[in-house]
Amino acid sequence: MINLTKYLLEEAKIHPSLAPQDVVKLCYQAAFGAEHLLSDHTQAMQYFYDEYEATPIDSKPLAEFIAPTVCRVNLSAWKRLKLDPAWLWKLFAKATGDMPNKDNKVFTSYISQADELIKTNILLFSYPQWIEYINEYVQGESTGTNFPPVRHSAAYRENEKPAYRILSGQAAKALPIFEAMSGRTEGIIAIDGRAASGKTTLAGYLQEIIPAGVIPMDDFFLPPELRTAERLDKPGGNIHHERFAQEILPYLRSNNEFKYRKFDCNSMEYSDTPAKALPYPWRIVEGVYSLHPVLGNYMDIRVFLDIQSAEQKSRIETRNSEKIAAMYLNKWIPMEDMYFDECGIRESANILICDKKDVMFS
Repeated sequence: MINLTKYLLEEAKIHPSLAPQDVVKLCYQAAFGAEHLLSDHTQAMQYFYDEYEATPIDSKPLAEFIAPTVCRVNLSAWKRLKLDPAWLWKLFAKATGDMPNKDNKVFTSYISQADELIKTNILLFSYPQWIEYINEYVQGESTGTNFPPVRHSAAYRENEKPAYRILSGQAAKALPIFEAMSGRTEGIIAIDGRAASGKTTLAGYLQEIIPAGVIPMDDFFLPPELRTAERLDKPGGNIHHERFAQEILPYLRSNNEFKYRKFDCNSMEYSDTPAKALPYPWRIVEGVYSLHPVLGNYMDIRVFLDIQSAEQKSRIETRNSEKIAAMYLNKWIPMEDMYFDECGIRESANILICDKKDVMFS
């Protein structure tokens, strides 16, 4: 179970008007997100745009994490960074739509953690005040099977002036990329990282939020006739970087459609039909070797997705046959690790994302 203590302490530190009601709200949002706000999608969207328009710009951070994969995105900061509000609405709507079924055990665990913390009198109110509110909340409002959402306390609303939206899961993971997009209306995002870390999923997710086209590095694996021992001994030598340089790099920043040859790893031949790159203000190059130094500094935003080895192995074995999984573990991953280490790929990224549900995204 996730330890919520550090998030509660941080909340008390940056929001001195914190009351018992606000602690319950944080626990609720950390456990359930904010799906209750989307019972009427049209009304919720109008409320969002009205609130966004009325929110003044200030110095609040873009995101305040209230759990490892759940954060509050401050509207004022999104506005300050001049990011498209439609993107934030889409992120919020998708995050709420992707929420898993409610698990009251998670929520009650968070409440128990808060209870233990408040017993030490570390927070900004007394333990009797906490117990009084909890008794009222559980006995007066809860049905026993469902816990209702709560508003922020009057003092919190008056002094902290909260104006945010809850993001969780993939939406929270993508947030650092959006922050890096501040001040840009177009650009190139390169997403590199370890096998099974979620590169393709993240690229597809971004494509649903922003106007972007995706170019997979899988289309540029080396054809058999070029796979010499000398070539494969080089870090990232199994990528056809010469063809990428010829067919992609000269056109990547153009506003025109272009085509390129697509290598099919299943048939080990080029596809009969060329791949088509449609004109978009944002282009995403996705896949391992997309940050290879031989390709140059063609990108505006460099993303690296990391994953712990045990989780990586589990995902690979789950989604592949035994034979293919063995190829990953014994051949392809060692080649990728050589590339990461010798070329300093992880260190070269300006955004690092760890794809594990109990690790803070950074």
